[in-house]
Amino acid sequence: MPERAESPLPLRIEVPALPARGGVELVHKLFAPLGWERVEATAVPLDEQFPAWGDSRYVRLVLEGELRLADALRQLYVLLPVLDDAKHYWVAPDEVDKLLRAGEGWLADHPERPLITRRYLSHRWGLTRQADQALELVRLAESDDLDVDSVDNAVDESTDTEEKPVPLAEHRRTAILDALRAAGASRVLDLGCGQGQLVQALLKDVR
Repeated sequence: MPERAESPLPLRIEVPALPARGGVELVHKLFAPLGWERVEATAVPLDEQFPAWGDSRYVRLVLEGELRLADALRQLYVLLPVLDDAKHYWVAPDEVDKLLRAGEGWLADHPERPLITRRYLSHRWGLTRQADQALELVRLAESDDLDVDSVDNAVDESTDTEEKPVPLAEHRRTAILDALRAAGASRVLDLGCGQGQLVQALLKDVR
């Protein structure tokens, strides 16, 4: 029955031993904003017979609430590896697309979005930045009830029209040329080891 798959269902999900770097508190921060009526996380001891040894890095997770099954599975697909924070395979650029697909409808507005994207993408800065930019476009589009592509185009246009800052190296060359002119210098010895941009500027300034 397709209509049943599109309807919220009373769900109970239990994970007896879930690796969680960040412990019980982080589990609540990740799942509580997603509409679950009950989020219960209990630390699993290292050895029940020796409580003095303390807790392990695992928790027992119980989730209860009325959600679409597809939404619940997509949340778990993203958040379980985030809690583990130890992917055991190479994180390729297509992982960004996987994250965006699985996070559709909930990740863009999640209060822990920076942590989720960073951990899911194994702390790879370039991929994390790419995902955050895409999710921010989604958030802006949703807040203004616009299409994501239209927001993306608007951002690109405003970026293109902005005046780009002058590089620091160019400021330095200009300052050197001004100082040489003020001193009336007619000969210059350049002992630098750069790409010769200062020499090129001097050659254009014929005296």
